[in-house]
Amino acid sequence: MSKHISNATPAITAKPREKVLHADTIGRSLCQRQFRPAQDPPASTAPHPFNLKPTFHTKAPAPQWLAVPGQHLPGSATTSSETLMTESHRTTSFSRRSPPSESEHSSNLSDSALKYPRVVSLGGTATVQDAERLAAEYGLPSQMGLLDPSYTIFVGYEGHGGLCFKVLNKVAVVMGDPMCNAVEIAALMAEFKLYRRRKGWRMSVLGAGANLVEYYMARKRKSTILKFGNNRVLNPLTNEVVHEKSGKRILTQNRQLLNPSKGGLMLDIYTPSLHGTDYKLEWELSSLYHEWCIARNTAATKDNKPQAFITEYDPFLMSSLMTYIYARDEHGGVAGFAALRWVGMKQGYHIDPCIAAPGAKQKGITDLLLFASMAHLRQLNISYLSIGYEPSESLPDISPSAIPVSLAHLADKLYRYTFQRLPLSGKKAYFDKFRPDDAQSEPVYLIFPSRMPRPRDVVAVAHVANIRIRRLLFHGGRGL
Repeated sequence: MSKHISNATPAITAKPREKVLHADTIGRSLCQRQFRPAQDPPASTAPHPFNLKPTFHTKAPAPQWLAVPGQHLPGSATTSSETLMTESHRTTSFSRRSPPSESEHSSNLSDSALKYPRVVSLGGTATVQDAERLAAEYGLPSQMGLLDPSYTIFVGYEGHGGLCFKVLNKVAVVMGDPMCNAVEIAALMAEFKLYRRRKGWRMSVLGAGANLVEYYMARKRKSTILKFGNNRVLNPLTNEVVHEKSGKRILTQNRQLLNPSKGGLMLDIYTPSLHGTDYKLEWELSSLYHEWCIARNTAATKDNKPQAFITEYDPFLMSSLMTYIYARDEHGGVAGFAALRWVGMKQGYHIDPCIAAPGAKQKGITDLLLFASMAHLRQLNISYLSIGYEPSESLPDISPSAIPVSLAHLADKLYRYTFQRLPLSGKKAYFDKFRPDDAQSEPVYLIFPSRMPRPRDVVAVAHVANIRIRRLLFHGGRGL
């Protein structure tokens, strides 16, 4: 007996329409902007250190506030930063001076490289390209000094590995794990020891990971190894805020900021290794970062609010590793940007800085940029976005026999005293609302390659972390 569908009983043939996530709308549009065909030949290009192919999670059209056909900026080398700036705002947004020309930009880089050689080796033959290759393949979030011109990069024999360090009080403070395979760590550290001996430097490590800890624990000579925090990570593929299961206030705020009749912000993306160098845009972003640093430091001094774990970047020092997501206001001025550094060891990114322009009238710009970064990486099927260190409230010793018990208690007491006087809880609360992935969180360690660290070893590490011990002890944390 055949079955018939009566007119009174409609056939259910269509599937319920799948909800389009706000993150997918943003992420797809940013990917379309990132991988758009070039309209003009780029002024300069660098080989892309990694292959990225977008895997779009939705076929929603690109919204107007993300992909608007724009015009070339004066002095721009490419079309990679098309915007809706008006002529009047182009000339008034930045008052310090006009952006540098391409020749001025190259000259400044050359002069800087001659005065401050960043890449060193035992043989003196290592190049910036060697350092960038190692950073692309073995980069980790802890190697934040790669973008700080005050750090030096040591490259091992035949370029098999490298590490990033800064010298204070004749102590070379290494930032993070070496950039090499785990089996190459011993050889690289031996080379660096020879290099240090020529200079008369001691050594310590800030932000070491599991591989370097394993190397030092395997040595016959005792080392002091202390866990001081964790590297926190967002997973753009499973994040609750991205999937709109949490963070309703963030989502509402983002929609308002991107509404042309309310916040009026527009998002765009810039990847120098894909788009070539856009000198105008880089000048805009660098100017904003410089202004933000001044405002931050001025506020900290005025309010007696000490800061720790501060690195001051040149955001374009290794631009071949970088992607920048930025927002423009209704007048075309840059309202904020997020810098994403490729970390090859994790096949993901580290986001820092993520900032809003000082005095921006819109609230929530950094939330929008962090959300947009997750949205973008979700389309690239990338599950790793580091948001940096979260210091522990205490300083547990992972190796009870490494240092005397009395010294361990003193170190922990000093650390707790310091922690209570630094504004670290605010950063934790800020990132907590974005629901970090605890499964990808990893401990970070402080290493002194001796059983009894000397005072200058401790002072050097503290200074790198922007902690002034004398002021902390004698002024109760004021004026660090």
